[in-house]
Amino acid sequence: MLDGTQSRAARAALGWSLLDLAERTGLHVNTLAKFEGGNDAKRSTMEKLLKEFAKQGIEFPDRRTIRLPEAA
Repeated sequence: MLDGTQSRAARAALGWSLLDLAERTGLHVNTLAKFEGGNDAKRSTMEKLLKEFAKQGIEFPDRRTIRLPEAA
C-alpha cells in the first residue's frame, strides 16, 4: 500500500500543500496530516490517495519508493 512518508514525498514532488491534497481527495486536512505524521489510516483513505496520485502519474512500486511520471 502507501505510507505517510511516500504520501508526503509525492505531494512535495507535485508542489501540493496538505490543503491541495485534501481538496483533490475529499479527505480532511487533519486526517492527511496524521497519516503523513506516521499514524495509521483507513484502507479507504489510502485508496483515495493512491487514486489521486495515480491520476498524476505517480506510482508506489514498494513501501520505500515512489515513481514519478517520465518527463514529456
